[in-house]
Parts: sequence; C-alpha cells; structure tokens
Amino acid sequence: MRWKFDREPAGEKIKDETGAFTAELLGAHIVDLPEGKALQFQAVSEAVRLPEEILNNRGCGMITFRFRRDDAETQDRILYKVLPGVFSETGIEVGGDGRVYFSVQRNSLASKSLLDPQKFYQLTFVWNRNGMRIYIDGKLDATLERPVYTSARATKTEMGRDPNDALKTGSRMTIQDLRIYEGVADESAFAQ
Repeated sequence: MRWKFDREPAGEKIKDETGAFTAELLGAHIVDLPEGKALQFQAVSEAVRLPEEILNNRGCGMITFRFRRDDAETQDRILYKVLPGVFSETGIEVGGDGRVYFSVQRNSLASKSLLDPQKFYQLTFVWNRNGMRIYIDGKLDATLERPVYTSARATKTEMGRDPNDALKTGSRMTIQDLRIYEGVADESAFAQ
C-alpha cells in the first residue's frame, strides 16, 4: 500500500495508489510543499485512520515514510498506533528527547539518532522473525534481535494520535509518501 497524497481526497477519504485501500482523514490536511504533496497534522487530535486489515496477523512487515517535526517543541509525537492492546499493538513515536520509539506487541526499540525539528527524515520500521529494525535516511540505526510479529486483529489503526486517547497526539508534524509492505523477507531491501 502506498499513499503519496498527490490525489485530492474525496470528502474526508483518500485512496492509496492502487485504489484498493482507503484512508480516512480525521482533521489532517493535504498540503503543497516545495518537496511535494504531504499530509500535515497541525492541531491536537488530528489523525488519519488506515484500513485495519493492513496489519492484521502479520508475521513480518515494513512501514516507511518521510517525517518532519514542524516545531521545536519537545512534546511526544504519536506517529502510528494500532489497537487493541498488547497482542496486536504497534506503535511509532518521537519522544521529547528526539529519539524514535518503535514497539510491536511487548517488544520495544529506540533509535540512537535524534531527530531535529524542521528537517525531513526517511524513517523505515521493520519487524520479522529476525527482530526489529529502525532505519533513518536509509542507514540502519537500531536493532532488536528477537522474533517479532503481530498475531491478532487490529480494531483501529491511526497515524497522528493514539486512538485510545485522542489527546495523545502528533500535532505539528508532516508525513510524506507512506508505504506499508507485508511479507518482506529480503533484509537488503529495507534500507532502500
């Protein structure tokens, strides 16, 4: 699945590039930037809801997107959250310290690098039988060497906020070119 955000939404919905999957804009806006079209979250509780089936019962997968903090505040930013609970939960956050935190079920991984405000980064998150990986701008940044997979059905998948608590948010940030892959087995392809 891939959302480049270069299509105009129909109402509050936007289809992926194949036309098979629809994301629901929950206050998030598609904007024109010098770098191209992007999805922007400007206020508390803005989000985009993704189809739940994209992460249900996945033995392996990869999520990649370009990300920019649009202010210098040190608040936590919820980038991605899947519910319900520990048996399917996947989360990606940028903490107040500038590190990226990635969790799948009860496994967690933090980046070594710190993300600066007002700069785009290509972020890639991988989970499979070899563990978890975080890539920043195509370079392997952090690794967890333990088999990791989702084993339950998601009930809500959102970017921009925690669907359990709409005030836990990712406001004042921009995302471009969201891609979600399942069944990724070739580790050499992750950095690309």
